[in-house]
Amino acid sequence: MKTPETIESAIQQFLQQKLQAPPFSLTRLTHGASGQHWCWKIEPEDINQPSFIVRTQNPKNPNFDIPHQYTLLSLIDKKMPGLAPKPHKIYFMGGKTTIMIEEFMQGNYWRGEEYLENDRLHGIIRLIKKISDLGIHPEDFPYRKFQWNFRVDREKWIERLSSLLPEVQAKLQGPLMWTKDFLIRSERVFQRAEVLLEQSHPQIHHTGTYLENIKITPEGPRIHSWTNVLFGNPAFMLARFCSQNPSRAKLVNRIDEIQDIYFEGTKQSPEFKELLLWTILWEEFANISWIIWTQSEKRKENPTFVAEKNLEQVLIDLNERIQYIESFREFFLK
Repeated sequence: MKTPETIESAIQQFLQQKLQAPPFSLTRLTHGASGQHWCWKIEPEDINQPSFIVRTQNPKNPNFDIPHQYTLLSLIDKKMPGLAPKPHKIYFMGGKTTIMIEEFMQGNYWRGEEYLENDRLHGIIRLIKKISDLGIHPEDFPYRKFQWNFRVDREKWIERLSSLLPEVQAKLQGPLMWTKDFLIRSERVFQRAEVLLEQSHPQIHHTGTYLENIKITPEGPRIHSWTNVLFGNPAFMLARFCSQNPSRAKLVNRIDEIQDIYFEGTKQSPEFKELLLWTILWEEFANISWIIWTQSEKRKENPTFVAEKNLEQVLIDLNERIQYIESFREFFLK
């Protein structure tokens, strides 16, 4: 069975013997790394030489294969050079192992709430708009078609939350009852969101607009890992950024400003803001459902499972999220 350790050894040997690379070190990357791929930084001993990233397939995620990743980065490099890491070459090492070497994106990560400062926040919003405007269509990159569907997601969560372990049901009873009530009400209130989504044009979007995946570079904010790219809901990237990063309440309070920056110089769509708010709301609801469900599933798989947070801490987190969603009550019940 392939593991990061066995693959690392094979990559080291391949780079040294087949490519005759100058002396270098390999460092496994985990910060902001996507589970779809295993990644290492290639760092030459000669400090005057550039560093690179080598990535290969994580066998648990066969849908995100390396050739497709190379195709995507090549498309982006042609459309808008510098927006994503430049792909250099793809190699087939044998034994169904494929690696890709790409540019290592220099830069730093955000600290605390510094990303909320106007210039920095506006830079991130403009980056998201650039991705939306890449002009890459599903027929250009047919490997990851996806269309958001609130109804299908709702049915999925109803099914998942009906099979929780008794201990999880008992400890998280309050959030669980709230979530089930939301599911019942959402069949009606999300009909409007479905209409807006059907009327929109599917766009390329990056599902990993988390701060840990965005670097501060001399050219401005840049996303350094591009494994999570799909086509679908045009409001998704902004919604994911607003709902999955720290201080999300502050971001939603600035939603008009965020939309103004997103559409600067172009015609604003009145339906876009509404779809954006619906998507933020659904993202938050899905987060709560996911937290509850995974607490149960991990305990089913391993009775001795020790969570990073115990159920009491999870309960506090869930109640904070519910309180945040309740601030949307007037919007989604109007």
